[in-house]
Amino acid sequence: MGVKRTLNLGIALVGVILILYGCLGLLNSGEWFLGLSLILRIFEGCGNAAFLTASFSAIAQKFPTNVASMFALIELFFGIGEIVGPVFGGALYEIGGFTLPFAVMGSLLFTSSIFIFFFLPDTPSETLGPKPSMLSALTKPAIVIALFKVGSAAASIGFLQTTLEPHLHDIKPYGVPLTPFQCGALFMVVGGTYGLSLPLWGMVCDSKLTRDSPKYVELFGSVLIAMGFMVLGPFKYLPFGKTLGSIIAGMSIHGLGLGASVVGGFTDVHKSAIRCGFPDTIETYGLVSGLFASVFAFGAFVGPTVGGILYDAITFRWAIMFIVGLEVVAFILIFTFLLMDCRNPTPVLDRSISTISETDEVGLFRYLAIFLKT
Repeated sequence: MGVKRTLNLGIALVGVILILYGCLGLLNSGEWFLGLSLILRIFEGCGNAAFLTASFSAIAQKFPTNVASMFALIELFFGIGEIVGPVFGGALYEIGGFTLPFAVMGSLLFTSSIFIFFFLPDTPSETLGPKPSMLSALTKPAIVIALFKVGSAAASIGFLQTTLEPHLHDIKPYGVPLTPFQCGALFMVVGGTYGLSLPLWGMVCDSKLTRDSPKYVELFGSVLIAMGFMVLGPFKYLPFGKTLGSIIAGMSIHGLGLGASVVGGFTDVHKSAIRCGFPDTIETYGLVSGLFASVFAFGAFVGPTVGGILYDAITFRWAIMFIVGLEVVAFILIFTFLLMDCRNPTPVLDRSISTISETDEVGLFRYLAIFLKT
């Protein structure tokens, strides 16, 4: 369909779905409300995936030498929206009830899709030969490792969305439990540190210090996320207990690591695809952007699902080891890849996807064998 049509369709669909959400407030049946909400949520997810994939692809094409910095800028505004949205939505709810916030936001999004239709230039297809395949991408160690890091980072934020509020129930800084507003404000700590750190991670990923700059950023992100969760617990053998100060510190460290993981992962997936011989075209950008969005969404599903189960079974202090374990695995994979890459550097490939031989398709299994041997 092309970048423009996909972006336009995705935003328009989400806008219409939000308006329909507002209409659900007119229903008196709880069963109908829940059922229609789930159906609308499915279509909203499809629209969201469409415009995310298209926007990421456009970034990679329009700013090939500054992919990380531009992606960081987009994510910065996403973080601002995460902070402003609840305040703006709450104010609209006070003015017009359940329907007004959805009607306003849906109308804004649908209007923006009209703006895109008339003013955004189209991006024609550039591939003359066979298009890159998802199967081929998933056999490249560099791409798979970057996607795993993105998934583990998404799982970490999803984990907190489910388990943080009950973890805070016994914290009473002023002699009374934290209010729902105060608990929600703690998530602004993650959003704040995440947003403020994004330009830094973007500049590091785009730097020419080493061609593996994104992977070094991901490596640092793994350490920070693991440290943040150890402080949030806190880990049994740390010399301090759970306090409001330790929670804020842990959330801040986690926000820094999340920024490093997301920006580093997005940049790494794109750069690794080109290095592995994929054509430097919009088709490749769309493929890897779709993989990035899918893996992030899957991590955001696994995090709260597994986190909620572990919280009920073994408490927050031990449930955090699930996220810590994922980050340890990511660290080992990235470190091993960097070690092997330093020993056996490979030149940047200029060939198209059609020239990749069958021996490259088993590169992942060869890498795993060397990793196990190491």
